[in-house]
Amino acid sequence: MIGWSVELSEFDIRYEPRSAIKSQCLADFSTELTPLPTLPGGWTLYVESSSNKTACGAGVVLEGLGDLFLEQALQFGFRATNNQAEYEVLLVGLNLAYDMGACEVTCKSDSQVMVG
Repeated sequence: MIGWSVELSEFDIRYEPRSAIKSQCLADFSTELTPLPTLPGGWTLYVESSSNKTACGAGVVLEGLGDLFLEQALQFGFRATNNQAEYEVLLVGLNLAYDMGACEVTCKSDSQVMVG
């Protein structure tokens, strides 16, 4: 520690030890283990994607109970084929449904490869 203090004093930098974060770790751990509430009923997930030489994007629509209607537009930062883009948007949609607490999801897409 003294060696580092001498080295860092040249640049007017001080070493400050990190305080204990035990309570925050416990709170994060308990949050991760708490089960998400599941909402009964049918959820419908619609996915669509597009890919060309310059860009790749997708859209997700999640319909839930009553008036619940979520839309998400995505632009991928990587090159992908149409099938890869379809799989990526399906994963995004399923993660969105999971985050919303859906326990039963019907997925709809125009991709024969993904649906079949």
